[in-house]
Amino acid sequence: MVLKLFSRSPKFFLFHRWPVLLSSLLLVVLAILFATFFERPEVPTLALALLLLAFWVLLAAWDGQVHRLQLQADQLLSLEKDLEEEQRKVHERACRVAELSGVGFFSFGPDFVIRETVTSLCSAWFGTSIQGRLADEVLFQSPQLREEFRQGLALFFSGKTQPEVIFDLLEPSTQIASKVLELAYTHTDLNEVLVIVRDRTVDKEWEQKKRQEELEKSMMVKVLAHRNAFADFTREAQGLFDALYALESSGEGFERWREFIRLLHTFKADAAFFDFSDSAQAAHEFETYLSDALILGQRPSPEENSLELKRSYFLELRRITDNLGEGWLKEADAVLVPRTSYRRLLRYAQTAYPSDQQLKRFLDFHRQVPVRTLFQKLPDLVQSVAASLGKRVAPMSISGGEVRIVTDKIEPLAATFVHLVRNSVDHGLETVREREALGKPLAGTISLEIIEARRAIVFRFQDDGRGISYQKVVARARELNWLDTSESSAPLDEQGLLAFLFRQGFSTAAEVSDVSGRGIGLSAVKHAVDALHGSIRVLTRPGKGTTFEIIIPWEVS
Repeated sequence: MVLKLFSRSPKFFLFHRWPVLLSSLLLVVLAILFATFFERPEVPTLALALLLLAFWVLLAAWDGQVHRLQLQADQLLSLEKDLEEEQRKVHERACRVAELSGVGFFSFGPDFVIRETVTSLCSAWFGTSIQGRLADEVLFQSPQLREEFRQGLALFFSGKTQPEVIFDLLEPSTQIASKVLELAYTHTDLNEVLVIVRDRTVDKEWEQKKRQEELEKSMMVKVLAHRNAFADFTREAQGLFDALYALESSGEGFERWREFIRLLHTFKADAAFFDFSDSAQAAHEFETYLSDALILGQRPSPEENSLELKRSYFLELRRITDNLGEGWLKEADAVLVPRTSYRRLLRYAQTAYPSDQQLKRFLDFHRQVPVRTLFQKLPDLVQSVAASLGKRVAPMSISGGEVRIVTDKIEPLAATFVHLVRNSVDHGLETVREREALGKPLAGTISLEIIEARRAIVFRFQDDGRGISYQKVVARARELNWLDTSESSAPLDEQGLLAFLFRQGFSTAAEVSDVSGRGIGLSAVKHAVDALHGSIRVLTRPGKGTTFEIIIPWEVS
């Protein structure tokens, strides 16, 4: 015990035995005072002996207590190390289980530095060890996403908002090289964020493949159901590319480019109907570029947009021919003639000249089809556009149109009816909630009536939507400086105001969408009507709907 006592440092001796030393010193002083007062010298000696004995007894007891405390401290330290080792083993087991299930995770604190708790899967997915790196730089390439990530989590670390609120707003996925990683967030008791990572690359590829298959299925169904209309679409595409080539070669002025934009707008609508989505998107971007260039007075240089449009169209057309064959496409663009008539035609052609009027009339007769067949795709188009806009529309009705005609001249006009449909669904019909508030049927109605008059054929296209706002027409015309506001000018009547709708570039839409808003669709309709020497009239009633009445003379159609 003595050796152990003196093996302690002087500092330990002073600070851990001071109560014993103080008591002993006090007894010695008392003994000396007692001996001096009573004149008995043996008393200090006896007192000193007793004092030393008590000192060593107390010292031994105190040192034993200190030793026991030291043993307890060593035991606690050993337990703490065992607990840390157990936690390490639990973490390793959790990492192995997570990796076996395809899940990785890592954590970071307010400094955004990634801690040691990083699974090997994360290192593999991110291409390098991410421990010690900044979490936002590891997860996102975009500076904007990094900044939003930091700002959101700064609110969590500062305690200004609930973690669930922030975690719901953070990006749910990220792309690292070719991998798509799903991200989930939670927090720990150590004021850290735990990021749970899953590789969803295969799932995303499967979903994309499934969407592509569904798109091709929808495309095939529409093409087969509207065979003649699809043949018209392919001819329309070829005409568009021919017109584009002529413009690029001749260097025509702005007016010819405006005419081309009308053709492009119609092509875009038809491409969207047949689910040629890439072609429709390329046409939309091409249209945007040309419109901006003409507004700025710049000569278009459409080489890049032209190549993208052709590439998209022919790739999507290839899907049709791969499934249905080149022969089917050629047959879709053919005039079907009954076998007996075809034999008669052959016999007559052998003995007649090609310019024979009787032969011409004969051929024309077999090319005639009911005029309503030109509009067979419109009901499906109505539902397609309504679905994309989240609106509800009853099945479109087409009445009349049984008269048979040679469709060469009327086909360009029929093609522009896609713009009437898209404008009607987008601008004319209200949303379900708006119609419910107005007491209207939840599903809007659109109809086409084809009337055979004595001298003309009449197409009456109408909806039961909100009607056209004269105030918006006037306001927009003033913005474009198309309305003469001088005192000497006579005020325009309703038809005069509605005539603005058919001028290219005029639209009351608040913003441009891929459906409408550029002021091109109705301009294309008017252009086709004028080409047939026809007329167009608009009848509209606020809250009741709008009717477009197109009249085409028989001698032209």
